[in-house]
Amino acid sequence: MDEKSNHLKRGELMNRKIIIALAALFIIVAAAGGIRYMHTQKLQGESNPQQLFELIYEQDAAKVQQMLDSGMSPNAKNDMNQTALETAVELNAINIARLLLDEGANIEPYFSLTVLQAMVDPALDEGNSLNDSLFELLKEMAEKEPGILEYHASNGENLLFEAIRSQHKPTISWLLEKGIDPNTINDHGETTFHAAVKYPVDQTGFYFEEAHYLKGTANGDMETPLSLAVKSGQKGWVTLLKEFDDVNKPNSMGWTPLMFAVDFGFDTIVEELIESGADRSLVNQDGDTAITLARKWENKKIIELVNQ
Repeated sequence: MDEKSNHLKRGELMNRKIIIALAALFIIVAAAGGIRYMHTQKLQGESNPQQLFELIYEQDAAKVQQMLDSGMSPNAKNDMNQTALETAVELNAINIARLLLDEGANIEPYFSLTVLQAMVDPALDEGNSLNDSLFELLKEMAEKEPGILEYHASNGENLLFEAIRSQHKPTISWLLEKGIDPNTINDHGETTFHAAVKYPVDQTGFYFEEAHYLKGTANGDMETPLSLAVKSGQKGWVTLLKEFDDVNKPNSMGWTPLMFAVDFGFDTIVEELIESGADRSLVNQDGDTAITLARKWENKKIIELVNQ
């Protein structure tokens, strides 16, 4: 073999080594790039929670779990400073809320109120059991953080106020069992009984006995639970309270329960109050009595009742 042939073979060998080296380098660079890409994606998942909240809005629990598995914090917050758990509760995404709890989401004290505020009117919940599910969620949260049951809203109300507004008997009874005070007074001077009498007695009447009603406290307008029951047209509550509250107790404007009943045209309540000793001759700050109010509205049935 001559020198020229040897030179060519050495050149071909060198070229092959260069190609192999370049290929190896390409593989290394590509692999490093892939690792950097995956790491970047993970960091994006950790630092940008917007996608997490979008999935909560869509109630896609499976993809929420994937994001959490990729490093997203269960305590991520949105632009409104709401946590993922708070948002899930507000949207009634109960499965996602439980998932976040399992992943270690912090339970803020006010979340107990958030759960109660997510409950819906019993008529809307019929056949859906949403309120039952939220109640179970509240119990799970309280088991992890018992202190949340002592939460008071900015207006001084404890959890019983909101539970009563939800008209969900299991929640109300459970909170009473947990020692939440039914006689707590909010900033307007109202107790939980002022809230209860605004709803039908077949929904909240049980509270009268379970919370051991003794005598109604007057609120900031000097209105007792009896007065509010009359104004709300809740005759069942009037029947319960008339033996405990003063039927002639005037509010800050001199209006008695009977005057309200006459003014609103609740003739059956007018009759019940009169039978319980309501005074038709009392005068309010407008100079009206129950009799003059009845005449103003020209309600013949009520005029007849107040003139007996």
